[in-house]
Amino acid sequence: MNFGGTSLLMYKPPTFRCFPLEDGFLRVLCDVNGSLRASSTHEMLRLAAENLLANEPLCSVCWSGGEVCRVLKCKDCSLLVHENCCLDKGKYENALGENGEFIWQCSLCRDAWQFSSTSDSSDETE
Repeated sequence: MNFGGTSLLMYKPPTFRCFPLEDGFLRVLCDVNGSLRASSTHEMLRLAAENLLANEPLCSVCWSGGEVCRVLKCKDCSLLVHENCCLDKGKYENALGENGEFIWQCSLCRDAWQFSSTSDSSDETE
């Protein structure tokens, strides 16, 4: 499976050996097991949403571009979504990025950061 010339699934096929039996049938044995490297679903969606061919990012929820409202990109996980497509809007930073874009963090990354910072502070107090 390829998208934009990059291989999403790294697959190594198995190797089989065939041995003829006396009664005319073949016995097939697996000599070397194949492998299929797991790939993150988020990574596949991100690659598709970047839409490198049209040079316009797509929302990974509704799969439309920025005609109505701009497509936001999370600063941590690079998730591409419209703000209107999110039930929880995430968090904006007070500063602007290098390209003059708003710095935005999705709700999952924000909650993970808040959880890790509260667990770190509770560890320090013990």
